[in-house]
Amino acid sequence: MGINMETTDKFDVFTYEQRYADGRCLFKEGNNTIYMFETDEGYGKHVIPDDPATVATQILYYPDTLTVSCVGEFIKEFEIQIGVWRNYDKFGEVEQEDNMDEHYPVSWKEMQGRFLANDIRFDDIRQLKRTKDRETGRYVWILVLNAPKGTMDVAHFDAETGELIKRNKSNIHNL
Repeated sequence: MGINMETTDKFDVFTYEQRYADGRCLFKEGNNTIYMFETDEGYGKHVIPDDPATVATQILYYPDTLTVSCVGEFIKEFEIQIGVWRNYDKFGEVEQEDNMDEHYPVSWKEMQGRFLANDIRFDDIRQLKRTKDRETGRYVWILVLNAPKGTMDVAHFDAETGELIKRNKSNIHNL
């Protein structure tokens, strides 16, 4: 297996040092915001599209070679890891792959369509998580939606079909 195209990227220390201000390195590049950071394990970069409903990319780099060590995507607003995350050795070869969507076969893009089909816009979502339902054992998407003060609106979607399982609108004072 040859070197993957994304592993040829190297962390740009010069840009990081030149743009670092106020405790962070954040700048615009086209339609993306680039956030470069340093951790105990090395360096990293988030490529964050302007559209809040899209996914962002995280790239981690080895501290000594500045080459790619890990690449993955996450739902920007809720920091939910999605897709296949790949860990690389220092030669750019895949060491490990973790499928974050293993129990969530309906893609994020398709789920957004399912939300809209049920009159839920992205801006309506206050909290979003993916989890295994303790009662049914099914994997689900749980959305806590913006609701009038004193009320709660929660929607559960089946992760395998993308179908709305239930939506509870309730008065908090009656719980």
